[in-house]
Amino acid sequence: LNLEVRTHFDGEPAQYEQAYGLTFATPGADTPCESLPPCPEGADLDQDGMIGTSEVLLMLAAFGEVTTGPEDLNGDGMVNVSDVLLLLGSFGMICG
Repeated sequence: LNLEVRTHFDGEPAQYEQAYGLTFATPGADTPCESLPPCPEGADLDQDGMIGTSEVLLMLAAFGEVTTGPEDLNGDGMVNVSDVLLLLGSFGMICG
């Protein structure tokens, strides 16, 4: 069983190891952020570097609208099932 937990914390790992008895391994920690794959065109609606729940909620809020806004991923002038499917194809992606 492999378990990977990603978290953000302030302080040094030694402080958390001492407080919680945890051991931290950071494979790839020296890899610069520039190595992240680019986000699919327009899919990162909130520009947070991740295609996640917030994008789905933004997409659903605009669903059915006639618009050329950012939620219209395929550029057909309407937010519809095609746009949702494009978004879901990238769901969970961490990108830069």
